[in-house]
Amino acid sequence: MGVRSYFERKRMKAFRWIHLLLILSFLAACGTGGTGGNPITNLFASPTPILPTAQATVIPAPDAQVAVNGFLQALQKDDFETMYAMLAKQSRDAITLEDFSKRWNNALNEMSAASIEYAINSSRISPTLAEIGYSVTYKTVLAGDIQRGIVMRLNNEENTWKVIWDDSLIMPELAGGNLLAMEYSVPARGDIYDRNGLPIVSQADAFAFGIQTDIINPEMRGALTSELGKLCGLDPEYINDQIDAAGPGW
Repeated sequence: MGVRSYFERKRMKAFRWIHLLLILSFLAACGTGGTGGNPITNLFASPTPILPTAQATVIPAPDAQVAVNGFLQALQKDDFETMYAMLAKQSRDAITLEDFSKRWNNALNEMSAASIEYAINSSRISPTLAEIGYSVTYKTVLAGDIQRGIVMRLNNEENTWKVIWDDSLIMPELAGGNLLAMEYSVPARGDIYDRNGLPIVSQADAFAFGIQTDIINPEMRGALTSELGKLCGLDPEYINDQIDAAGPGW
């Protein structure tokens, strides 16, 4: 019995070593990066989702210069209604179409503008705001060409550029509600001479006479009309008739 027990223990010990080696071999096979992968991991792992490729869409801002051209072309035609429709909402809330048209009409009439020319010089554009610089020339009847450099600001409203109204869009000097006024100075007419140097047309003093009919002394009326007739080159009887026709108090 002692010998049998000894060999039995040896056999069991060898069996345990063989079992341990099989387990280690199995674990080593699972840890390799073979084409079959880890059978245990593959058994419980969830399938990897396939995500769609991200798509990027770029929507460019509209061309602000097109809006400025449309606004200024309407100005050339005195089409203030179209210009007003191109204003930003905040500007339309601040001024009515009637006041907007009146503001432009008054300024253009005051400067006697016959036509308008313009040229766009620069632009600064962001997704929501734009600044367009341009030069404008008012061709006037009385003052010649009036040229100014102007910067127009615009808002992007629903992918459409709208003009931010300001009085400086007429002329920079009108910012803040200033008004345009023109002073007329008519030069005196020069003298005209004939070939001999004698004046044909020359400057002279002019006098005007009037009669306050309700204070005429009846006893002096004849002398009054006679003297006025001599001064004015008129018949005294004509002057008498004018006095009677006017009545007292004229």
